[in-house]
Amino acid sequence: TVSVLYWHTHTHTHMENHRVTTTHNPYAYDDAGCEKTQAQTAASGSVSSIASLDGSDSGEEVEVGAVIKEAGFVYRVEMRHGRVAEFWVGSVIASPGTHVIVEVQRGYDLGTLIGEPMNVKNLAYPPPQNCRLIRVATEPEITFSATTLIEAENHAREIAQNLFAATTSAPVTVVSTELQYDCRLLIINFHSTAVYVNVKQVTAKLLKIFNMRVILSRLHNSPTVPRPASSHA
Repeated sequence: TVSVLYWHTHTHTHMENHRVTTTHNPYAYDDAGCEKTQAQTAASGSVSSIASLDGSDSGEEVEVGAVIKEAGFVYRVEMRHGRVAEFWVGSVIASPGTHVIVEVQRGYDLGTLIGEPMNVKNLAYPPPQNCRLIRVATEPEITFSATTLIEAENHAREIAQNLFAATTSAPVTVVSTELQYDCRLLIINFHSTAVYVNVKQVTAKLLKIFNMRVILSRLHNSPTVPRPASSHA
């Protein structure tokens, strides 16, 4: 289809370029998003495993407990599509409304700080493991998230809708798509009035087209299909 062709000739190129250009160490920037010297970067990696934005590990492994001891504060972060999660950090780094890079289960994402930081000493529960707030996002990262990622999500939603129409007789509406900032994960949210929807064939085709981890998430309410988001937000 035209959407698939556009993805491979235009959008996919942007995604691949982004993967290549963001394979630098995310810890190579200080809390304000400014690039560190090599010595500073090496020092920042002494308390935990340093991972690059493409998920590869380039540092020494340490026990999770050793990393958690470095947690001083916990921030609540709103991700690009409204989900809110908690991430820990060594010290207070920014005020609410600041865009930040965070470490998620399988990669890195971009979100916005909401509320004031919570001191770990005052929490009734331990800091969230494997959920680290890395640093303040840079302007190019914020721009990429607000433009190219939104454009890619719009095209991905159209492609997914066409694939459902071509591979299943069940009435399916693709409500939204969510791309993780590091372009390693695509979540497709869909709704159907059918009791059962066979997504095997769709999933296989999506994996081949997008060349990244794909999750199909069925919504059980009856949402309204949103307008495609502007790529100039």
